[in-house]
Amino acid sequence: MLEDKNNPDIKTGQVIEGFKVIRIDQLPHLNNIMYQLEHEETGAVMVHLSNDDDNNCFSVAFKTTPKDSTGVAHILEHTALCGSERFPVRDPFFSMIRRSMKTFMNAFTASDWTMYPFSTQNEKDFFNLMSVYLDAAFFPILSKESFKQEGHRLEFSNSESTDSPLTIQGIVYSEMKGAMSSQSSVMHDCTSRSLFPTITYKYNSGGDPQEIINLTHQQLKEFHKFHYHPSNAYFYTYGTIPLSKSLETINRGVLSRFKKIDVKTAVPDEKRYDKPKEFSYTYPLNQQDDDGKRCQVALAWLTCKIDDPLEVLSLQIINLILLGHAGAPVRKKLIESKLGKSLADTTGFEDEIREPFICIGLQGVAEKNADQVEKLIIETLKEVLKKGISQDQIESAIHQIEFDTREISGGHYPYSLNLLFRFFGTWIHGGDPVTAIDFDNTLAQLKEKITQGPFLEEQIKKHLVDNPHRVKIVLKPDTNLEAERGIQLQKMLDEMKSKMDQEQASQLISDAKMLADLQDRKEDLSILPSLQISDIPKDIKFVDPAKKGLNGLDVTFYERPTNGIVYYNWYFAMDELPERERIWLPLLSSLLMNTGAGEYSYETMAEKLSLYTGGFSASPVIEALIHEPNSYREYFSVSSKALNRNQSQLFDLAGLLMGPRKFDETSRIQDLITQRTNSLINSIVRVGHNYALSLATRNYGKGARYEEVYSGVHQIKFMKFIAGLAGTGLEKLVHHLRNLLGQLLNKDNLSMLVIGDQLALKESEKHIQEFVDKMDLHSEPGKSDFPKELVGDTLNTIDTGKSEEAWFTTTPVSYVAKSYKTIPYTHEDSAKLYVLSNLLKSCFLHGEIREKGGAYGAMSSYNADEGLFSLLSYRDPNLGRTLSVYDKSFEWLKDGSFTDQDVEETIIQTCSNMDTPASPAGKAVVEFIHERKGRSRTDREKFRAGVLAATKEDLIRIGEKHLASSPTTAAVTSEAIVESDKKDYPDSLFEPYPI
Repeated sequence: MLEDKNNPDIKTGQVIEGFKVIRIDQLPHLNNIMYQLEHEETGAVMVHLSNDDDNNCFSVAFKTTPKDSTGVAHILEHTALCGSERFPVRDPFFSMIRRSMKTFMNAFTASDWTMYPFSTQNEKDFFNLMSVYLDAAFFPILSKESFKQEGHRLEFSNSESTDSPLTIQGIVYSEMKGAMSSQSSVMHDCTSRSLFPTITYKYNSGGDPQEIINLTHQQLKEFHKFHYHPSNAYFYTYGTIPLSKSLETINRGVLSRFKKIDVKTAVPDEKRYDKPKEFSYTYPLNQQDDDGKRCQVALAWLTCKIDDPLEVLSLQIINLILLGHAGAPVRKKLIESKLGKSLADTTGFEDEIREPFICIGLQGVAEKNADQVEKLIIETLKEVLKKGISQDQIESAIHQIEFDTREISGGHYPYSLNLLFRFFGTWIHGGDPVTAIDFDNTLAQLKEKITQGPFLEEQIKKHLVDNPHRVKIVLKPDTNLEAERGIQLQKMLDEMKSKMDQEQASQLISDAKMLADLQDRKEDLSILPSLQISDIPKDIKFVDPAKKGLNGLDVTFYERPTNGIVYYNWYFAMDELPERERIWLPLLSSLLMNTGAGEYSYETMAEKLSLYTGGFSASPVIEALIHEPNSYREYFSVSSKALNRNQSQLFDLAGLLMGPRKFDETSRIQDLITQRTNSLINSIVRVGHNYALSLATRNYGKGARYEEVYSGVHQIKFMKFIAGLAGTGLEKLVHHLRNLLGQLLNKDNLSMLVIGDQLALKESEKHIQEFVDKMDLHSEPGKSDFPKELVGDTLNTIDTGKSEEAWFTTTPVSYVAKSYKTIPYTHEDSAKLYVLSNLLKSCFLHGEIREKGGAYGAMSSYNADEGLFSLLSYRDPNLGRTLSVYDKSFEWLKDGSFTDQDVEETIIQTCSNMDTPASPAGKAVVEFIHERKGRSRTDREKFRAGVLAATKEDLIRIGEKHLASSPTTAAVTSEAIVESDKKDYPDSLFEPYPI
């Protein structure tokens, strides 16, 4: 029985600040206590998770069910954060990022809900942020100017001249132009449209760029009035702050001003098809990228209701059995068929909406093979029914769910938010959040059903094989689509301009000036709550290893509260590996973890990994040595994790994976090469800013160069080349990789990191010793026989000597990076240069590139390890203009066009970034890497002190001193954008390269 020290006196039935406590549940596996409450006067509902995690979280969410694809819910999410009743400033959200020690802060629009979450470790900060979020959600200003900035607006390309062409601008408009140029986004949109012909899911809640321009300001305000009411609100809090404090703030600040209404936002059941249907759609692709195999083909089935926990859990298990790993029967059949390059983007079980669905398909398919893909899927499902599901398959799927439930995850979202996502879809559609987050009772019911007969097979038959509400989606490339859209848009704009009278044209000029004046206006932000520098912790929370060394082996142990999971990292030093070998390492990492080992085939190996571990991964790592200029250590890293009870099995599998490998499954290897290549190509428009940054910095040192080799555009080009190999070329590749592996996995170069609880660490020692003792076969390094003829000219193109490059792909927006080689971490100015990067981002680039320029993102970063300072834009409708903004940023800095208050707020923001909490295991990894790089605790304390001591004069001085070098620029963009920009920005002399 868990004891709630945070809320010792709260009981079921109690009414606190108008909230009635409906239910209290113990969640022992998660070390949480869940409170469910309802506000009696308004009907608002709330879930609170109480625990010992001081990274407290808050969220308010609304069920938002659009009736068109104008993106009203998405644009409202943005516009609500542009000023409110208590905080009538233009941009309280981004202003609070600088005034807070937030560990997370964002807002999301999903297909049927909108959410505003944040987390912080500071209680004062928690209530500061809550006050801003509550006022923004329930009492936003929603001005017409904010709507134009965030949503869409008509403007002349030269905002002061009616003689220039008309354009459409807007942050969400640019965001969704970028999103909907992604094959993955288009596929998800088309799947929902096909499965749900009559209800809200058929619409694009993010907004279709062709329909966004039809949304009016009045429609936005009406949508808010109806959907952002407390009667339609779902509150969530998490952490150590007493629940009563949060209830007081919510009730007195918001809910006391409202009465209950009937919001009618419930999503109805979809009208079911009486027979399967087929749909065909298109997505944009450049002619040069079309190899004749660029279709996606998928089948999707509408299944159960989300509030039926047994049905949902059985389908989650079925999804894992059919598709959960490389040996899963449906995944295996699809990949081995060679009908496609990898699984379709929508493949899997979607269980966060009112009626979940399962989707199975392939991408990289020739259009003529679409029917064969459909036939193969159906036949394979019938084979599964005929053969039956084994106990091992069931246990493997259950293990995966148990592992995911136990793991205290870190990463992009705080753990508190990951927990919310587990039950939120169920909760907002009337289901029980307890059964969604803690499935033990439901699992017991499922196991009982399975013992009584072929329950899972019957579920497959009911929901898949015999289910008439099935759709077949064929997504085809259209090499003219992007150009046609551009022509149609220009035609529409030209027609609109031709019909404008002088008064209307002048009004556009006036509106643009009004918006620009608003964006340039200096505001008094003192109305916003803020932390002070005195509120920032001066000390760093260090974590000590529990033990170092094991019988002469280089092993570091960290004892951490990992909820019954143990983490292992093997590091093989590879400082002597020739440079020409580096480009192979990401491919080798993939093959190492996804092919057969020992006597196990790849599918058997995949089954074992799924049954006993949380997976294995491998990757090359390069780390700068902080106190040794231009010096690095390089490792080939292998990592895994498992429930404590499965350590022995983890090491059995590790011994096979890191033992002698044959790599003799030629067909499997070809499949993996194809999948990896396809995945990298599809990632370009999703994370184009990362590729642009890697390109811009690649000639600034060994570390940056190898990052480009490992994960940049040149790795994509290399994989495209390798994907074309067949026959003897593939045999040479495999032979080389075997020898390369022998060079890497040498026990003399091994160090290890182990993270877990006390008992797990104690048990790990015998497994480590046995593992190393068995590595004799790798004690002699293999010999390299580098096959030069296989690499092509990929390595030779890394050093171009060009300072401005444009790398072309299929995209209607750009990703623009500009980088400078500056000073390293040990320099006395490095901490202040880090502050400067945040200042430029928040106080200049955000306004100029996002607000005025309409890009979705504008960033500035300082990589202290490498001494690299960079400016970035994301889903940017501009190219030349953005480069001119980058140039102006340093003029702005030299002019001192910012205040001491701006600097103080930026210091708070910088410390917030430095103090973002990691998971218990993640914190240990961070500490371990700091030590390995030579970054001592004294170094880290000195750097933090440098951040806290930064002044306006310091930032101006270091900008002039360290950002005076010649920069390099790289853009991931399209040929059409570059050609168009030459008219207005002829000085941008980009050297063009195809990706």
